[in-house]
Amino acid sequence: MKKLFPGYVLKSESDIVRILNEGLIVFDAKVLLNLYRYSESTTNALFEIIEKFSERVYLPHQAAFDYNRNRIDVILQQYKVYEHLQKNLNDILVEIQSDNKQPFLSPLLKDKIEASFEEIQAEVVKSKKRFERFIYDDPIFERIDQIFTSRISNSYDDERMKKIYQEGKKRYEKQIPPGFEQKSEIEEVKYADLVFWKQIMDISKYHNKDILLVTDDYKPDWIWMIEGNRTIGPRAELVEELHRYSKRDFHIYSSKNFMEYGSSVFSLSVTADVLNEIQEINENLNSKLIQDYEGLRNKLLRKKNIITELKHIDKEITSIKNEIGEIDQKSNVIKLNTEEGTSELSDTKYKLIELIKNLN
Repeated sequence: MKKLFPGYVLKSESDIVRILNEGLIVFDAKVLLNLYRYSESTTNALFEIIEKFSERVYLPHQAAFDYNRNRIDVILQQYKVYEHLQKNLNDILVEIQSDNKQPFLSPLLKDKIEASFEEIQAEVVKSKKRFERFIYDDPIFERIDQIFTSRISNSYDDERMKKIYQEGKKRYEKQIPPGFEQKSEIEEVKYADLVFWKQIMDISKYHNKDILLVTDDYKPDWIWMIEGNRTIGPRAELVEELHRYSKRDFHIYSSKNFMEYGSSVFSLSVTADVLNEIQEINENLNSKLIQDYEGLRNKLLRKKNIITELKHIDKEITSIKNEIGEIDQKSNVIKLNTEEGTSELSDTKYKLIELIKNLN
């Protein structure tokens, strides 16, 4: 049974340890992009662990592409976060400094609050400028480039990509993971997860190694979930597909799990604050992702309902046009009959006039 259905057999602790200690560690784009979302200390802590595994880390080409494509957008998002915070702080400070309305505070307390606000604002401005510089001088990018520069898998040519897109269409119809949750109609976006997965399998087969995927994108087309959104591990279909392809094993870790493991292996000190920060940011991002997905889903449903309603209206219009056509035909018949009747009356009138003349 275990050999027939390896994807449905929960991994033992020794299985996971084997994959962690001997396999290759691959990352998705979100893990790298989140390095911009963490505090500087947390970013450095995660970098330190990734660098410790530098001989076993790998980056599928699709992940590298997605990282580069989205990097500037994520930097600008972080800049806007601090810009928004700065505006809110200024608004609050204006309220506090007012002498003409509530809250009325003592001059001494106002001075203390203003001093604290100045310190906070200075930190916010510093962070804003930091992300502004990142657009042109990005130390996170440089560090990622140094780690993965010779550890990125090959890209696929157009012919291979076309075949994957064709395969993806059939897979998604049957909800075969990964990627079937993606709703975009743009092929390179819609099938990006499948391309990423194919490259993971190629890395495993080429190096004859088990794979540990570090991802913070916990979607149901990647993760085996049970009641209450409790995660068991990767989808069974993924474990079995990779096993058929490369005869190797596959497992998934979050960034938090990876940091806990890495810190224990290399005896590094990772504080609870760092782990909590990673977990909280990813929970917020995943929650927003779910909301965005639900919003898109509802939008598509509304669009579908509108299309259905438009089709119904179109049928009504066609029906009305047909009725108008029938009325026009009947009107023509009536008109023709009326014209014929008028002609007959005229003839009869003429004959009567002639008859009266003859009688006279």
